[in-house]
Amino acid sequence: MYYKEKKEKDCKLILECGKIFDPVLPPRLNDDPNNPMRHSVKLASVTVDTRFLSKACVNVEYSSIINVVSLDPGSDTTITLKFRLTRECRNREKEILQEWEYVEGSLQDDEGEGEAKDAFTVTFCECVDCFHSDCCTYTIELIKAAPSLDNDNVEIVYNITNKNILAIISCENHLQCGKIFNPPLPPRLNDDPSNPMSPPVKLASVTVDTRFLSKPCVNIKYSSIIRTLAASDPTSPDVEITLKFRLIKECKEREKEILEEWEYIQSGLEDEDAERESKDTFTISFCECLDCFDSDCCQYTIELIEAAPTLIIGDNPGVLYDITNKDMSAIVACEDQVKCGQIFNPSLPPRLNDDPNNSIMPPIKLASVTVDTKHIRKPCVNIEYSSVIDTIATIDESLDITLKFRLIRECKNKEKEILEEWEYIQGNLEDEEGERESKDFFTVIFCECLDCCDSDCCTYTMELIEAAPRLINGDIGVLYNITNKNISAIVACENK
Repeated sequence: MYYKEKKEKDCKLILECGKIFDPVLPPRLNDDPNNPMRHSVKLASVTVDTRFLSKACVNVEYSSIINVVSLDPGSDTTITLKFRLTRECRNREKEILQEWEYVEGSLQDDEGEGEAKDAFTVTFCECVDCFHSDCCTYTIELIKAAPSLDNDNVEIVYNITNKNILAIISCENHLQCGKIFNPPLPPRLNDDPSNPMSPPVKLASVTVDTRFLSKPCVNIKYSSIIRTLAASDPTSPDVEITLKFRLIKECKEREKEILEEWEYIQSGLEDEDAERESKDTFTISFCECLDCFDSDCCQYTIELIEAAPTLIIGDNPGVLYDITNKDMSAIVACEDQVKCGQIFNPSLPPRLNDDPNNSIMPPIKLASVTVDTKHIRKPCVNIEYSSVIDTIATIDESLDITLKFRLIRECKNKEKEILEEWEYIQGNLEDEEGERESKDFFTVIFCECLDCCDSDCCTYTMELIEAAPRLINGDIGVLYNITNKNISAIVACENK
């Protein structure tokens, strides 16, 4: 009994904000097997100490914006970027934990300068035994950059901005790493209403027990890579695929509950070689606070409930897909450490602050979360925002749209402070029917540690500050919407 009480008392949530590096990024990196391997490029790292916990779990999150620009007019260009997470502990060899691959293709427009800016956010969760508890550094590295080439000249350039890394450390009571499933994925799933519904495909799950907390909050995180590949004939029209995901909760002696659904659409999947590939991150978060009636032992599960590719001759799928690098975790704590935010659903203007000749319009508030750090001596705050950005081209042209987001902090008796801005660009929005749609996941994180002077009751707000669609003869060529918004905050001490 004494050991159990002591363990629960000593078990606390620790948050470490990492260190960001801004190295010069090589135009090409390890993309030619005939050349010797070059050193990886360090992007960000975070150091954690798990020796004070008997059964420590660590959740590492990394977020950035990948900016790619095509340089070759009139031709389809692609780039592959490969990232690696390593762990280095004292007196031990470096260990590779996970690798992720990002592929962006078919970047071109009428002026020959197609551009995209996309969020690349991934998570990794592990629980370590007493033998592996140590002071360790987790590092995100770029290990490959492979742009398409024309006579050994790169056709596409890239940059990686808005980098952020953090680690959450706790015992298994408060941080649970989920279970990953690798079932065969059906080429089509529930895409024909005339056929009976097929059961969903389970991708990952995590089980939590909230009965030991009086007012528990649960923060669910899931990340994966979605790979799509056009498999159509070059003479066929552009093909697309829709994937629909669902988060459910099952508690003892209660009915299954659907919490949220997300839809992903990848379109324009065709190039001159009829094999356009894309690898994109699907990273989402879900936060809920429970009362004593709802506290229980519950399992949260991510399911695939629909896969609807374009069908070509003979009802064959024109797009193949795969879901890799799955990771799921749950953070369980009281309301003073896990804060679920407030979501706003304002009318979104078709254009916002995209003309410097017009007066600046006020930003659009999307979501906010309020935290109180006065009770923690050296507080750290992790803000996570996720949403789905839906864009659709309405004119038969090669179009794009730029959306700019901003995170601000407002504290009592202090001026509003801008913390970070992110830019999202969706380009090449056009097909032969003039209506190309995309639904993309936009998830970003922000981490900061405060001194005693800055500790206060503060509200963090995510705003939309610019919406700049391409205009054709004065007409708006791209419409957009922002759905599935979620914001949460983790408030914890720094392990110093």
